[in-house]
Amino acid sequence: MIMNGIPTPNDGVYFTISTAVVDDNRKLGKAVRDKDGYFTDIPVAVLGTVTRNMTQYDTPAFLKQIKGPDTSFYKRLEEGTLHSEWGHPFVDMNSTTGMARLMNLDPQKKCNHIRSISVKKLNDLNIDIVTMDAKGAGPYGAYFDEIMLDPTMNAAFSLRGISKAMFNKSTGVTHKELINLVTFDSGVASGGFKEASKRYMESVESLGYVSEEIVSRKIEQGDVMIFREVAMEAFTDTELNEIFKAKKVVIGTKITGFVDSKSGVILDERGDGRSLFHSFMKVRR
Repeated sequence: MIMNGIPTPNDGVYFTISTAVVDDNRKLGKAVRDKDGYFTDIPVAVLGTVTRNMTQYDTPAFLKQIKGPDTSFYKRLEEGTLHSEWGHPFVDMNSTTGMARLMNLDPQKKCNHIRSISVKKLNDLNIDIVTMDAKGAGPYGAYFDEIMLDPTMNAAFSLRGISKAMFNKSTGVTHKELINLVTFDSGVASGGFKEASKRYMESVESLGYVSEEIVSRKIEQGDVMIFREVAMEAFTDTELNEIFKAKKVVIGTKITGFVDSKSGVILDERGDGRSLFHSFMKVRR
């Protein structure tokens, strides 16, 4: 509003936005520990639903990653070495360490130990959820315990893994097949699944969401996977085959060429006089 040619600050509109104590008939509260200090049945994912990022994971592939005895996730869980990081890591897939950072947890960011994983039904919402039992551990363990015990704060969780994806133009949903589940990161800003948060735990003392996922694209029918500008120096051929479930992994690099009008030579995109052929022969990984 303008009065006498002078605009008023905000037209008298004052408001406060605060954390919702109740949402989906679920109250925020203090998470309860068991006798061993673990917070039980923490929701970390939902099966068969579309996330807030318009992504839907294939349920059989998801479950295979959790309970398949040949998967890295299952082996680490069974051996007692499965942990979460505090927040999602920054992964630069153009760097030489990008894939290794995605696949390996940083000990300096460890925030909890995951004792067990379960699949249960939330009857009131009629959804199947993936839950974990976990307790604070590592450098960020105190942060994890603090947010779980504070009845005024929510905590969100999100999966970290590698998927094959197919986008459905008619629905706008990206369908993903999880081919390597790394972990469920804790304390993320907002998990893809709304229900993957402390609010939806059963064991709470009531007070009153990337995915980052790295997607690999299948370029043809068969068993060839292609990645652009991805460094794999940290992995052996055997490890790559196991991770991507492919007989052959292609590390692809795209170089755009143009024709020099004077010489007729096809030069690379850097324009330094090197032919496109030699650019491919000396490409940097």
